[in-house]
Amino acid sequence: MNTNLPICLGQLLHILIQDTYHDLSQLSELLHSRTDMERKIQLARFSRKTNHHFVRLLALANWASSPENFKNLSTFTTFLDTQSRLYVDTADLLYLQENQGLKGSELPQFCIVSAIDILRSSTYSFLPTCISRCLISLSSISENEKLSTLHKLDRNLRLRLINLVPTLPYTLIPSLKLCPKGCLTMRVANEFSAKLTLLSDDPSIPWRLIQLDFLIHDKRSFDNRPLVHSQQKLFLQLLVQSRLFKQDDENVLTEAYQLLHSFCISMQLQVLYTQLIQLINHWGKHNLEVEEYIPGDRLRLAYWYSSPMNLILDMHCSITISALPSISTLFRIFIRLPIL
Repeated sequence: MNTNLPICLGQLLHILIQDTYHDLSQLSELLHSRTDMERKIQLARFSRKTNHHFVRLLALANWASSPENFKNLSTFTTFLDTQSRLYVDTADLLYLQENQGLKGSELPQFCIVSAIDILRSSTYSFLPTCISRCLISLSSISENEKLSTLHKLDRNLRLRLINLVPTLPYTLIPSLKLCPKGCLTMRVANEFSAKLTLLSDDPSIPWRLIQLDFLIHDKRSFDNRPLVHSQQKLFLQLLVQSRLFKQDDENVLTEAYQLLHSFCISMQLQVLYTQLIQLINHWGKHNLEVEEYIPGDRLRLAYWYSSPMNLILDMHCSITISALPSISTLFRIFIRLPIL
């Protein structure tokens, strides 16, 4: 019998009335042979049972008057049907696994020799290397070994620099400094600081960039936030490292320096342009104006162009700040004055 079929309230009331009439007919036939006390007991039971059924039917009719109750009941019934179906499917799969998939499966034989070795020596000498490297931590080196390694690394760095000094530009040499912890620092004030190291004493091993920091700041900003985004910094690190991987060891440091120096000059020019715009917006455009700005190339600033003499002569003073690709110059400044 399918219990999911809907039943009308009128049909349910008809069934309840038929059951009540059936019980009442049986009482009328059987109460003649009972005593007066038994008749009262049977009538009281019949009254309580009938009252209970009709009260439940009345409560059901009041509950069914709200459509929201039907919606909740339908959702709950659907959830129960889904859970029942999943339960039946899980039971069927477990039955198939037991009788078909795992019918001939057996546990492997225990390795008694390895168990005895582990209990006796508290170690397992046959552990694969790939597992031991991942799970077993290596013992840390001693302080003497650490100092000896750093000393050898400093010697390798010093030898590599001695061979590179004749080929380096004279303006790059002051920015290089050996650190006592096995790294070479390339630092330019107000621009960048890069730390390099070597992984071997082999001359063919390229330099490795281990840290890159930019020292450019906007003094007018109060939050002192970095001007270089983390993604942009990561891109520059990868780009500098790709330049260091070149086989021409004589020019890799120069190329890395020129790359970082050009980027920092461009950033400084951008900071100067931003500060000028803020200054012009604050004080007005009566005496200052940015005539031309090409990112990473030049910035031309005009001043005193609104004075009476310059307006009559149609002349003004200007300053041009040009960023040059040379590693020996930061900016080149051209000043233009009116000829009187």
